This record gives sequence, C-alpha cells and structure tokens, in this order.
Amino acid sequence: MNWLPAFLRRRRIEKLFGDSVSPRGIDELVRQGGDPSKATERHVAVLMVNIVDYVGLAERLPLEKLGAFMNAYYGLCADAVAGTEGIVDKFIGDGVVGIFGAPLALANPPAAACDAALRLGNHTGGLDTVGEKHGVGPVRLSIGIACGMGVAGNLGTATRFHYTVLGEVVNRAARSERFAKENGRSIIVDRACAEGASPRQFEALADDRFMLIAPR
Repeated sequence: MNWLPAFLRRRRIEKLFGDSVSPRGIDELVRQGGDPSKATERHVAVLMVNIVDYVGLAERLPLEKLGAFMNAYYGLCADAVAGTEGIVDKFIGDGVVGIFGAPLALANPPAAACDAALRLGNHTGGLDTVGEKHGVGPVRLSIGIACGMGVAGNLGTATRFHYTVLGEVVNRAARSERFAKENGRSIIVDRACAEGASPRQFEALADDRFMLIAPR
C-alpha cells in the first residue's frame, strides 16, 4: 500500500487545482512535494486585464448577449493564462486576474506573464470576432503586470476560502493596468517584470503600446 499516500496526494491536488492547472502542472505539483495550498511567500507575477469602456459596452448590450460575450472574453483570457502555466485567480466584472509562479513554481514568472499578455494583445481579433457576433465593435484591452514577492495560498475562513495572492505586488499590477487604460496603452509592466522579460519579449512589447513604470 506504499502507493496510497501518493495517490491520495494527487487526488487532493487535482481537487484543489484541477480546474486551473494543466495536467503537466498537476504532475509538477505532485513532484514538488509539500502542501501547495498553504499560504507561503512566493515570487510571483500578477497580470490584470480589463476591457476599455466596459461600462458603455454593458449599457449597450442586452443582458443575454452581454453574458455570452463575457464568457467568450473570459475564455480567451483563461486560455492565455493557462497556456503559459499560470492560473486565473478571479473574474471580477470585466476584470481578470492571473497568477504566475504559484501554486506551480516557475523558473521565470515575469516571462510567463509577458507571454500571456502578448497572446492576449496579439489575439484580440478573436475577441473582435466574438464581439461582432454579439453586436459589439472592436474591443480594446488594458493589461498590467507586476512582479515581486506575495503571499499565495488558500486564504479566507475555515469554511470559505480561495486560492489567491496578496501583497504590494498585486497593488502594483492594479496600478499598471489602470495606467494603461488612462494613457491609451495596451500593456504596461513594472520594472521588475521588464527585467525578467526575455529580449524577444522586450522587443515585442517595446512599441507604442508599451511603457515601463517604476514601482511606487
């Protein structure tokens, strides 16, 4: 019965993260050992995405069409995040929060987050197609990324909890996204994230959509 503890551990990890972590990621969490849901300090990148002028869009669309459009939008965001081994922390209205580096440890969380942002920035055409189907014009996203230390784990009460990340890094990601929206940019990253990006990513980002902002 030596296999039983490992089997039970895998089942628990699948129950906790099966909807947000890829099968390869589940294998890696099992291999890494420890309790991936325990709140611990982690080096993470946090990505925040919003739809520019979502309020106007929500006012124009019938509720049924709004729901269908938002589900398509959430799907595109979730695919971009999962495609680089991140997890979706939450959906809040038009806001999507992605975490990279927890629960699955990554060699370079900033690079993973930048890849996800570029996937979204380069594939909004898919969202536009969905938008046209539901009577929405071209859709523009504002994306902010920050990198640093945060507390990641199951946080909440004994009966109601959620895997998330807390810390100043989350605040910086939110400020980056807001700065992108207010200044007509698509993707804004903080300095720590830019330093972790690969030369290929930096070149792809360094056009008129992109700006570095120092942590404040």
